[in-house]
Amino acid sequence: MKQAVRYTEYIRELETDLEKLDQDMKEQVYGNYSTFIDTFNELNNLQSLSVSCYSPTLDTINSALVELLKPAQIEKISTNGSIVKGSIEWWQELPDEIDTLLNDEKYEECINLIEEAGKVKVTPESISLKHEFNLFVLRVIETIAKELQKVQNTTPSLYIGYLKRLDALPAAEDAYFLGKAYQLKQYITRLAAADNPLDGLSKQGQIFVSILRATIKESQDLGLSSSKLYAWMCDQINEIAWDIGEQFYLIENIQDLANILQSILKSCDSLDQTGLHMSPQIQKALLPATQKRIQEIYANEELRIETEVNNELWKPKIIQAEQDQNIGIFRLTSSCLALYQEINKIIQEAALFLDEHLMWSSSLCPVFVKTISFLFEKYVGNEKFDDKKDFKIVQVIACNLWNIASLIPSLARKMAIALKVPKLELNEILVIEGIANSRALDVLMSYSASKWINEIPNYLTTLQSIAKLQTSDELKQAYNVKHLQAIKEGVESVASATDRNSARMKQFIEAVASTYVKALEDLLNQNGGNFEIQEIVPGGFQQLIADLHMINIIAKNYEGVTNIREVAKGLVTKYSGIKHYDEDMLMFPEEAYEAMFKVLSLI
Repeated sequence: MKQAVRYTEYIRELETDLEKLDQDMKEQVYGNYSTFIDTFNELNNLQSLSVSCYSPTLDTINSALVELLKPAQIEKISTNGSIVKGSIEWWQELPDEIDTLLNDEKYEECINLIEEAGKVKVTPESISLKHEFNLFVLRVIETIAKELQKVQNTTPSLYIGYLKRLDALPAAEDAYFLGKAYQLKQYITRLAAADNPLDGLSKQGQIFVSILRATIKESQDLGLSSSKLYAWMCDQINEIAWDIGEQFYLIENIQDLANILQSILKSCDSLDQTGLHMSPQIQKALLPATQKRIQEIYANEELRIETEVNNELWKPKIIQAEQDQNIGIFRLTSSCLALYQEINKIIQEAALFLDEHLMWSSSLCPVFVKTISFLFEKYVGNEKFDDKKDFKIVQVIACNLWNIASLIPSLARKMAIALKVPKLELNEILVIEGIANSRALDVLMSYSASKWINEIPNYLTTLQSIAKLQTSDELKQAYNVKHLQAIKEGVESVASATDRNSARMKQFIEAVASTYVKALEDLLNQNGGNFEIQEIVPGGFQQLIADLHMINIIAKNYEGVTNIREVAKGLVTKYSGIKHYDEDMLMFPEEAYEAMFKVLSLI
C-alpha cells in the first residue's frame, strides 16, 4: 500500500527545527563577518607595503565577501512520519490538511486532495469519518462560493470550475448571481448619490441594463442555467425598479418624469436583442412607483384649485373654448378657469407617456383619467358652494358647474385624440357631465328655496292692502316686481355666462320658478299660519294669481316648463270655495295677463 506523508506532522517537524535553523544562520553570518573584519584589520597594518603585496589580501577579502553574501544552506528536513492512505488516522488528519490549504487560498490543491479522497476505498471502520469528511467538504464549497460572490471577482469561470469539480453547480450558480446582484446594487447606490438626481436616475437605468446584458452573455458563456438567469433577472428588475421608484420623489413635474422613464425604457429595449424579452417585466415593475408619483404631483394641483375656491372673488372671466366642434364664449371664475386649464394640461401631459410600449401607455393612461375625474369631483362637490348668501354669486356658481358640464364632452374627445384612440369612450370623465348638472341644480334650488321662504311673507303682507276686486283692465302692475326682476336678471346672467345656452337658461328658470311656487304653496296651506289662504283679502288674492302668471310668462319666454297655471287654478278653486267668489273674477284669461306683462318695466 502506498505511503502518504502526514502534512500536519511535516509542519510540526518544521516548527521543531526552527530554533536550530535560526542558530545555524546566526553562526554562519557571524563567522563570515568576523573573517571580513580581521581581513580589513590586516589591510590596515600593511599600508606601507607595495601594491603587489595587496593581491593576496584582496583575494582574501573577495572570498570573505562571497561567503558573507552566499545564501545560507539549510539542510532539507526529511519526514520519516507517514500514515497509510485510507486508514482511520489518515481520514482524521485529512480535514486539517484541507483547512490549512483553504486558509492559504490554495483551492486547486484543496480540490485535488478532495478528489483523491473520493477515490479512496472506504472500510467499515472509516465510513463514519468519511461522512464527517463529506460534511467538511461543504465548508470548502461555501468558502469558494463566497469568493465567487465578491464584487471585485474578475475570474468567475475559475471558481465555477472549482465548484463544478465538487459537483456543486447549483451553489456556483447561486453564488454567481448573488455576486452580480451585489455588483448591481453597488453601482445603483453610487449613482443615486450623484450631484444631479435627475441625471442619476437616467444613468441608473442605463447601468442597470448594461449589467444585465453583460450578465446574460457571461452566464451563457459559463453554461449556467437559463431558468436561474431568468429568475434572477426578474428579481433584480423588481428590486432595482423599487429602488429607482423610491427616488421619484425628487421629480417635481410630469415632463421630467416622462423623460426619465422614456430614457429607461429605451435602454431596456436593448435587452430584447438577447432573446430574453424583459421589457414588459421592467415596465410592470416601474408602474406602481410611476402611478404613485403622478398622483402626488397632481395632488398639489388639487390643493391649488381648492385654494382658488376659498379665495374666489366670483368675478367671471371670458374665455373661448371648444364645444361640439364649435368655439363657445363662456364666463368662468378664477377657480373654475384654473380647473379647466389644469385639465387641459393633464391631457397634454398624458400624451407624453405614449410610445411603442403599448402596455406602458395603456396602464398609465387610466391614472390620468382618474386624476381628471378626481379633480372634477373635488371641484363639483366643494362645500363652499353651499355657503353663499347672495343670489348673484349662486348664479355664478351654477354657471361654472354648467359650463364644466358643457365642456366635458369636448375635453373627453380632446383626450382621446391626444391618446391616439379617437373612438375611446372615457366614461369616468363623461359621467361628470351629469354630476355637474345635478350639482348646479342642487346649489341653485337650495338657495332659491331659502330665498323665497324669506321673501314671500313680506310680499303676501303687501297684498293685504288690495281689498277691492279689480277688472282685467285695471290690473296694471305686479306686486312681486322684485321677484320678477331677480328671475329675469338671473336668466340673462346665465345666458351671458353659458354662451346663451338655451338648455341652461331653461334649467335656471324652471328651478327658480318651481321653488317659488313650492314656497308659496307651503305658506298658503300652512294650518294656523299667518298666511293661510282664507286670510288673504279678495283683491290681494286676485293680484297673487296675476303675479304668478307673470312668472309663468317669463318662464315661457325662455322655453321653461312650469306647473304655475295648474297651481294657480288649484288655489283659485280652493279660495272660491271658502270665500264663495266666482272663479272668473279671481283668475282672468291668459291674454289679460300677457297684456299686463307687456306694460311691466322689469329691466
